[in-house]
Amino acid sequence: MKKIIGEVAVCVILVLIGLMFRTKADNVDSVSKSERKKYGETIFNYMKAETYFNSETLEASLEVKKIKLVIDFYGQDVDKDSITVYLNQTVLGLDESGQDVYGSNFPVIYTLEKQKEGYKVIHYEEPRDGSFYQEDIKRMFPEKKFGPLNKLKSGNIAFEEEVQ
Repeated sequence: MKKIIGEVAVCVILVLIGLMFRTKADNVDSVSKSERKKYGETIFNYMKAETYFNSETLEASLEVKKIKLVIDFYGQDVDKDSITVYLNQTVLGLDESGQDVYGSNFPVIYTLEKQKEGYKVIHYEEPRDGSFYQEDIKRMFPEKKFGPLNKLKSGNIAFEEEVQ
């Protein structure tokens, strides 16, 4: 009887030790379909207002008739007031026949602030070009979280809009 109690006590202690070393930062939660849609709409609106889809970019290519954003979600870190979303984004400019005339594809991190009616992008990070690219990828998507054994891929979602 003492042996069984001792084994149970050791198991409980090992489980408690394991839970102590497990931190929130070590776990990237998968992103549900409804969350992907909410985050994606926030990111798409941010991109239209602040980055790729502004009038200067679109004027550079008069052939662009439709813009498209495809977001491939890898995970998220949720805090009290914000959510950090890890993803790969593909940005496309399509002509009248739906052919790509403009495009880019790269991993990014967005930090979204929780608001009463949704989210707001408060931080955006993409890897730098050239010799800095691999260094930035390793920093932004650390092996501990995004290695082959624990990389979570939740699926993608796409947004499209006609160019005015």
